[in-house]
Amino acid sequence: MIAIDIDMKTVMFANVIINFVGMVIMSILWWQNRHKYSGLSLWVLDWILLTGGSLLIIFQGIIPPWESMILSNNMIIGGTLALYFGLRLFAGKKSNPLLTYAIWIVFAVFVAVHSYYTYVHNDLIARSYNAVIGLLLACLMGMWLMFKGVSTDIRRISKSTGIAFAVIVLISVIRLVGFSLVPQTTNQFLQSNNYETLLVMLSMGAVAFLVVSLVLMVNRRLYLEAEEMQDRLNRNVMELQAIFKTTSVGFGVLVNRVFKEANEACCQILGYPREELIGKETRLIFPTDKENQTIGQMYPKIAELGSVTAETRLIRKDGVVINVILNISAFDKDDLSKGIVFSVLDITERKQLEEKANYLATFPELNPNPVLELDREGKVKYQNQAMKREFPDLVAAGLNHPFLSGWVQVIQELQAANGSETVVRDIKVGNEYYEQAISPLSKNQIRIYARKITKRKQAEEILQRYKVLAEYSRDIILFMDADSGCILEANIAAEKAYGYSRNELLSLRIHDLRRPEKRDLLEKQMVEANRNGILFETVHIRKDGSTFPVEVSARGETIGGVRTLISIVRDITERKQAEEKIMASLVEKETLLKEVHHRVKNNMQIISSLLRLQEGKIKDKDSAALLRDSQNRIQSMSLVYNKLYQSENLASINMTDYLKELTTGLVKSYAVSPSMVTVHVVPGNVFLGVDMAIPCGMVVNELVTNSLKYAFPDNRKGLISILLKEDVKGLELLVSDDGVGIPEDINTAGTSTLGIKLVTNLVQDQLGGKMELDRGQGTTFKITFRRVKEEK
Repeated sequence: MIAIDIDMKTVMFANVIINFVGMVIMSILWWQNRHKYSGLSLWVLDWILLTGGSLLIIFQGIIPPWESMILSNNMIIGGTLALYFGLRLFAGKKSNPLLTYAIWIVFAVFVAVHSYYTYVHNDLIARSYNAVIGLLLACLMGMWLMFKGVSTDIRRISKSTGIAFAVIVLISVIRLVGFSLVPQTTNQFLQSNNYETLLVMLSMGAVAFLVVSLVLMVNRRLYLEAEEMQDRLNRNVMELQAIFKTTSVGFGVLVNRVFKEANEACCQILGYPREELIGKETRLIFPTDKENQTIGQMYPKIAELGSVTAETRLIRKDGVVINVILNISAFDKDDLSKGIVFSVLDITERKQLEEKANYLATFPELNPNPVLELDREGKVKYQNQAMKREFPDLVAAGLNHPFLSGWVQVIQELQAANGSETVVRDIKVGNEYYEQAISPLSKNQIRIYARKITKRKQAEEILQRYKVLAEYSRDIILFMDADSGCILEANIAAEKAYGYSRNELLSLRIHDLRRPEKRDLLEKQMVEANRNGILFETVHIRKDGSTFPVEVSARGETIGGVRTLISIVRDITERKQAEEKIMASLVEKETLLKEVHHRVKNNMQIISSLLRLQEGKIKDKDSAALLRDSQNRIQSMSLVYNKLYQSENLASINMTDYLKELTTGLVKSYAVSPSMVTVHVVPGNVFLGVDMAIPCGMVVNELVTNSLKYAFPDNRKGLISILLKEDVKGLELLVSDDGVGIPEDINTAGTSTLGIKLVTNLVQDQLGGKMELDRGQGTTFKITFRRVKEEK
């Protein structure tokens, strides 16, 4: 065998470079996440101290022993302790004063011992024991923290960091054993034997792995937090989509008075299919240019206030002109070019009812309810046909008729109000109840409008027992006639919600509180409420024409021989506004989640680029190979986040596409000619989330790397096959090659190479699976595992 002398000074130069790269990476990591996570600044401090300590060691013999021996080792051990305390902060562990004091006492002992074996008794072996034991203790604390000391949530992402600490601990133990078995021939560290130098090189690789694991831990935490946020949003998406499709309120979006969006309710009100509205100017839906211009002139007010409400007319596609209330709000009142959102409410039927009421007041003969005109002495001046039918004996009975009972009192009330107010009262005539509205027509003449309210009165007498509950309920409570829908009773909450007085509410039907186009549906709902009770959401109209969303619970009851619907109405405006805010922010949150994937990918690309730059500067082939392997491992993880960033599905990636891109990069990295070695990824149609895609990709990275390096010596042609498939038993990953194979005398389970150890740890700890090796023809690794619970 040919003996190879390894120059420790060269190795330490490489160590300085690796630590410097780690310092740059930690600085970037801290800068990007400094406002989100605690402790990252201590990570940066660790690599500053590691870089400085390694650099001081190189100058042994040139600078005083205090700097080159004592300070350098103090910086390395102190930096590792700083990393430990930074990890505690990152994991949210509470400070433990006793533990902190104990650590610094032990560190002071370490400094004293190192000083003794530098100045009093100059002994390299003793110093090496002391330095390795100090590093061993610090890494043991870090390993325990990552595996056992952190919460369950953090433990999900900290295992790889714990493995990196474990590798450093293992190398430290081997170094301690080596100090006894392979004695030093010099008292100068930079002249150590090849065995010690090799172990230092392995430590460098472990430190590089620690850098990667820390970056991965932060990025996985970012991803998991973003994933939790996405899960919460996803739970609302289906509800919001259903609400948007089924809401009875017409909504639309305009940009520069051109339709950009309109929901189904808006299209129904205007009578146009959505495709005929989108891209058209608003002039299309206005009967006249003047009305179109009037709404356009409101834009300065929208810019000032942010929103306006207006009553106007619109023309449907079928030519029917309708009366509507428009609520118009700007996306950004400082820049109306970004567009506005509007809601449209059809109030045509309400306007027709108002016009009808005015008409009936002008022509009382046409009023279906009794109308009577008297002078101030009570002499009948006029009665309509309904009055004559209802009370044919009134003229003969005069003021003695029950319909005119209490007439003197009414006259006094009118005189007290200077004859300008309307007096409303309820009276009983025989078995019937009537509501009278008495108002002056002139100084000497009065008109009485009457409406039969017998059903309402009967219900009122029985509903007194519900009064306290109804009056003080925060929900709207309405009692209605089951046949006609007339409102028989309403509580205070109803008055506040609808803007009507109690008397005004009692003159309405429930139909008057619903949009005209939904009144056919209301009839069906009333029938269902009478049969079995019903719970539904709809939109109600206030007195001023504005609308608000409600949840209605209605059921039929027979009270005093009268079938009254009891309806409990809950204003759900705040809930709907919250849902609208979630819908409005959904696109922003999805963009944010993609940005998280993009940022993770960029972080890893930076690490990969830095390692590639350093690889080109290092002449030592072993060190360069370590950097190339680390670069490929990082690249395998970076590809996962790149796939997620480019994908429409932010939860999982297509593993076939991912493995093809990964293996193509490996072939290029090791400069293997595709004509000599072919890598074939068998399509498997398997999709995995990031938690499983990363360890799975790293396993493939290590196994394919081994095949490219060792399976095809002397320009031998060959094939590497990869298959990831899934069935009811779980997932199965096959990585095989038809190369020279692994000799029978090599036990992969007991190998100390970092690549195979990494594969074993990833399969067991990250994937929770098992690995089998078939040496029959070439080499085949069979890995079986199951999906983690979160991905089901």
